[in-house]
Amino acid sequence: MARGNQGSFDETPGRVSLRMLLVIGALTAFGPLSIDSYLPALPRISAALDADASQVQLSLTSCLIGLAVGQLLAGSASDRWGRRPPLLVGIVAFIAASIACALATSVWQLIALRLVQGLGGAAGVVISRAVVRDLLSGPTAARFFSMLMMITGTGPMVAPLGESSVMVRLSWPEYQASRS
Repeated sequence: MARGNQGSFDETPGRVSLRMLLVIGALTAFGPLSIDSYLPALPRISAALDADASQVQLSLTSCLIGLAVGQLLAGSASDRWGRRPPLLVGIVAFIAASIACALATSVWQLIALRLVQGLGGAAGVVISRAVVRDLLSGPTAARFFSMLMMITGTGPMVAPLGESSVMVRLSWPEYQASRS
C-alpha cells in the first residue's frame, strides 16, 4: 500500500509501475555509474592531462568521497525541505560537473569537479531510496528494493562496456584536441 503518495506514481497494493522502476532505478544508478564507466578511460585521461596515474586515480577517490558525504547532506536536506528540491539540485550539480569534467584542462581541476559530481550523484542514490520508503511498504517495498539492488548490481558490469564503446568512437585526446 502506498504511504504518503502525492500522485507522483499511480501504485496499487502489490504492484509497482514500470515508470517508477525506471525513474527510481536511474536515480539510484547514475552516481555509482559515474565511477564504473570512467575506469576504461583512466590511461587516456592521464596522458591527455599530462598527469601521473596516481593523480588521475585521485579523481576516483574524490568522487567516492563526494558520494559518501553527499548522501549525508542530501538525505538530511530531503528530510528537511522535501524530496524534490535537493534531488533537483543534485541532478543539476551532477550534470554540470559531468560536462565540466569533460572540459577539464588539468588533473587538479578534474579532481575537484569529480568531488562535485559525486556530491550531486549522491542525491539520486539516497533520495530515490527515501521516495521508495515514502511510497511503498511491506512486501511491495521489499520487492522494489530487490529490483533496485539488481539494477545497481548490473551497473558495474555494463558501464565499462558502454564507456569502452564510446572511447572507440571518440577518445579523450581527440576530444581535447578538437576543443583547441
